[in-house]
Amino acid sequence: MAAKRGSQDKMENHLEEFRKALKSAEEWQRSLEKLVDDPESSSKEQVEELEDTVGAAAQMLFDFQDYLSQWTVGGDVHSDSPTYQSIPELRTVPWKTLSNLRSPDKVHYAVEYSLYQPTETDLDPNEERASKSRTNRRSHKARAEVKEPQQNCETSVETEETDSPPSKTRQGPRELPERVRINSQRLAIFLDYNVHDRTLAWSSYERTPLCFLRPYKFLVSKNEQIRSELKDMERIRSDRRPGTEEEYNEELKRTLPEDEIPPHEVKLDAVPVVQLTALIKDLRCLVKFMDEFVQPSIERIWSRTDHVFFSDLWYLYPAGSLIYVKNKKVPQKIWKVIQRTSGRRYMTPPIDDHYDHSAPWFLKFTPFVIDCFHIDYDGSRYVRTYETLRIEHFEGFQPVTSLLVLPLQAAEEEGLVDRKVLIARGQDFVKCTRASHREYVGRNQILRPNGLKLNQKMKTCQIKQPDSRSG
Repeated sequence: MAAKRGSQDKMENHLEEFRKALKSAEEWQRSLEKLVDDPESSSKEQVEELEDTVGAAAQMLFDFQDYLSQWTVGGDVHSDSPTYQSIPELRTVPWKTLSNLRSPDKVHYAVEYSLYQPTETDLDPNEERASKSRTNRRSHKARAEVKEPQQNCETSVETEETDSPPSKTRQGPRELPERVRINSQRLAIFLDYNVHDRTLAWSSYERTPLCFLRPYKFLVSKNEQIRSELKDMERIRSDRRPGTEEEYNEELKRTLPEDEIPPHEVKLDAVPVVQLTALIKDLRCLVKFMDEFVQPSIERIWSRTDHVFFSDLWYLYPAGSLIYVKNKKVPQKIWKVIQRTSGRRYMTPPIDDHYDHSAPWFLKFTPFVIDCFHIDYDGSRYVRTYETLRIEHFEGFQPVTSLLVLPLQAAEEEGLVDRKVLIARGQDFVKCTRASHREYVGRNQILRPNGLKLNQKMKTCQIKQPDSRSG
């Protein structure tokens, strides 16, 4: 027992030394970053190179700290600790780490994301490791801002303070993180079996992480249900064993339940209370991500924003909303959105013959697609006329008015449409559908509502009035 304790003390001493070295490296990098940002710096290139070197060294320290931390969990040596343990924190990691779909470490954070957008080096499938360039520095910076993991689980359990949301830049707000990764096995099982329909793309058998990509359709569509489930968990826990949050956390700190539950629907009234507490805290991490990133993006766009990222388009055109098409070749200007899809980065090389090979495939995005319709009259009844609109990928934070498809409200503000005129025209259209005898002389319709030419021009039919003087 004494040897066991001595081994633990020795390992903790090594861990403390690495923490000190890591803190020094972080201070060096912050100082170097200030020099790089100084426009009057005469040795900017040399400073950048040195900064990258320090960043790479700090990254190695982080990795080794994670390795050491697996040996000291909850005050016991690794052999006596649970096989898998989830630390209930929302944590930032380099994008290269986030894109790894292998089983997470035995001691892992519940939810992870990357604060920065991936670079070409990150995305290149032929790269075995990230380049020692500015990419490494940015990835390290994102990770360094997260507080050190507390391997005795005391701080990790009792506090959930993590990174603040990305700050606004001169060009506007930061783009949504490209993905979020659920490492917590119990949380992934709960989301798949209790919230969804057991079809999420992950493997409980292989313990692969559960990843959601922006625009986070699952989190948006299940937003209310996820929050309701969290309240139900807290209520059930309180009914089963009344106590304060501090008491629940203290029990969790003492017990350290394994991050392992059967892969089927979670019966909240049958799960041990300590495991239920762990699940609650893991789910709070996901809700925190939703509150700090997803919800602000939705609110920004729905509050009539005038600029968007390409990844924001799914929020800009909600299903059931009206849109305006700026294409002069399309006579029908107002359409109703049925659904929207695509607009994501290529995950595999495309097989489309018309694909543009001017840039590597992993840097390309699929077009954003809007399926929509408008109501037309075929001579006997009202019918839906369907159309598919595409918006090609664009870089940066662009004005909404630069798009070929505008939300109706934006089109009104630009003076492109007048709602009263549209309503009056619609009422006239309805009147024309009623049976009546009319005479028409003039050009006939040659274009469909979607701008395509009719297969055959209809001949103008002139009806002559009978001569009253005859017979």
